[in-house]
This record gives sequence, C-alpha cells and structure tokens, in this order.
Amino acid sequence: MFDKTISGPLVYKPSGMWTDCPVVSLIYGEPPLGPGDQPHERLAAFYDAMIDLLDTHLHLALGAETGSCAAMADVLLAPLAPELYQHMRYEGLSRRQIADAARRLATLLR
Repeated sequence: MFDKTISGPLVYKPSGMWTDCPVVSLIYGEPPLGPGDQPHERLAAFYDAMIDLLDTHLHLALGAETGSCAAMADVLLAPLAPELYQHMRYEGLSRRQIADAARRLATLLR
C-alpha cells in the first residue's frame, strides 16, 4: 500500500475498491477530480462523481447522512443532499441535468 522512493516520503496509493471512491479520488486521484486542476474544476468533478454515487446508492446515502459543523462545507455539499437528489429525480430531472446544474454552480466559484 505504501511506496517509498529513495528521495521521497511514504506515499499512500489506494488500491482495489477504494480507487472508485470519490473522496479517495479527490485526495489521490488524477485531475480533474484529484489534485492538479483548478478548484472550480475539481468541485465540478466532485459533484459529478457524488451524483453518480447518489444515483447508484441513494438508499444507503439516505440512511447514512450525518451533520456537519462547518458552514461552508454544508453550503458546498447542499446540492448533494440525498433528499434533494431524490426529490429532483422524482420531479423528472435526469442524472445529467442534475450534474450539469452542479457543474454550473461550481464554475460560479472561480
């Protein structure tokens, strides 16, 4: 799990099922989700990955939601609230329409 180069520190490289996790990809993945791209592009990619996750595992997300004490995190994550996602899908919005709206929101933060 850890690679040690002669000139560098230990670097964690996730493998297996963890490589598909949006949060792991945010920290260790390739751009645009991982480090190396503009913040608004990373946020848009994170929204897209989380919407994929909600689309696949909404029932789990609804049961596992926890509160956050950081107001900015709450504001940035609000578009990904499982109840809101469920409502938007119920109202007929497609996964792509929701992802496009989240991407537009992310670009406003430039």
